[in-house]
Amino acid sequence: MSTALPHVIAFLSRGLLAKFSPGAVTSLQLILAASLRSAPSTATFILTPATGTLPAPLRAASNGSGIPWSSWFSILSGGAARVLLFYGPDYVKLRIGDAALVDLWRARAPAAAARAAKPLSVLKGVAHPLLQANTGARLRAALLSARVRHSRRLELELEAASVPDAMELSDSDDSDDSESDMDSYESRSTVESDSDVESPSSFYSYDGFDADSDSDSDCDELISASDCDSDVATWSPSPAVKAQTYVYQGGVTRVTSGGVMLGSASASSKRW
Repeated sequence: MSTALPHVIAFLSRGLLAKFSPGAVTSLQLILAASLRSAPSTATFILTPATGTLPAPLRAASNGSGIPWSSWFSILSGGAARVLLFYGPDYVKLRIGDAALVDLWRARAPAAAARAAKPLSVLKGVAHPLLQANTGARLRAALLSARVRHSRRLELELEAASVPDAMELSDSDDSDDSESDMDSYESRSTVESDSDVESPSSFYSYDGFDADSDSDSDCDELISASDCDSDVATWSPSPAVKAQTYVYQGGVTRVTSGGVMLGSASASSKRW
């Protein structure tokens, strides 16, 4: 049977189920298949409402199925006066009334048809063992592969969700650096502030030196330079401190000027 005949029968029997019983339509299709199989592989049908020009395969199908040709043609033409149908081994063409010629079916290119006819094992050289197994094994293998791909995709999504963004890493590093710098600055400031406070030396404990002498020596803007110079006292070292000797009961002691003598001093024992 030519590959074009199923397409021819499908077109000729379309729309008949809307008005006729399935049994009548099935009988028409079987008669058409038997008649066209014995006819030439290439044919041209010019269909009109008149039964005198009706091709033999269609007349036999109409008479055997009990479907009147007038009703059949009305469904095929859709109200047109003529239907042109011609077919060959690799094509089926149709023109209804004055409409353009259309392709109902066209075979693939010879090379494509040859490739489609070849089994999968011939195309790939050696068939995969799964292709040689039964359908149940192939379905189980396909299901297992789908599960593996799904689990792998979930793992990748979880890994992508667990890895922080580069911008977040940068912000975190900057924040840590700034906090570290602030801690270093605070610790350094604390050390410097502690080291800046020095204990007063023995020089500052001398009565002859006043720590506020700088502030006292500042001159007001309204005072002239000469007055300011005259008011500023010049510091000079005190004379050498003289030591005095006192005699009291129990021994002799030597104290500096301004010291306190223990006990009552004898006037005769005081030496200058």
